[in-house]
Amino acid sequence: MSLFSFFRKKDAGSEEALAERPDPRPVQEQAKPDPRPAKDFNWFLRRLLQKAEDEGWNKGVPPDPELVALAAGTCLQIEKRICEVCREAGDGSTASVMRHVPRICFLAGIVSSWHMARNRNAVHALGLYWTITHEIGIEHAEQYALFLMGLDDGRGTPAPKGRELAAFARRQAEDCAADLAEILLERSDGEFAAAMAEAREAMFIGGTLVGASLMPGARP
Repeated sequence: MSLFSFFRKKDAGSEEALAERPDPRPVQEQAKPDPRPAKDFNWFLRRLLQKAEDEGWNKGVPPDPELVALAAGTCLQIEKRICEVCREAGDGSTASVMRHVPRICFLAGIVSSWHMARNRNAVHALGLYWTITHEIGIEHAEQYALFLMGLDDGRGTPAPKGRELAAFARRQAEDCAADLAEILLERSDGEFAAAMAEAREAMFIGGTLVGASLMPGARP
């Protein structure tokens, strides 16, 4: 089973039945297939992991099933908090949220991989979001991720590799925001909201895999 089928299992029987059912409309009225690839969870995650592999951040570790199961709820809480932070900073626009949420979700995934490896009991008892935020707010996920992964000097100044990881997170979030902006302009609000949810979860899961790849050098 591929990595992506692990995340998104499909009901093959239902799909096959639907495909075999004839379209009752005249040929000229039948919808033409959209030539653009569907920008869903798998699309966002596949691109992120390929770039992470190209730049040496992804070592091909398998996903943690518990983190996969917790991704959707945790990312929703992250987005709600980041929306509040953006409004408090005077820019609660959709454009601002689109830039910040994917980056924070990616970094939160790195933090989550550390806590799941060391504080799994706390995650089970208190929830993942509380576990990764009770020491420092999620808006400071970059600083926290670099600290946990041993990519700073222990006092908040990033090491060279830490600056590279932060820059990688920003680039991937910018790419993600550009794709979301395109969907926002071309599709309905509902389709945009669905794509935003898919993107933030993909960034989070990608972050957990990068975190797991960095774990041998993490702080105890």
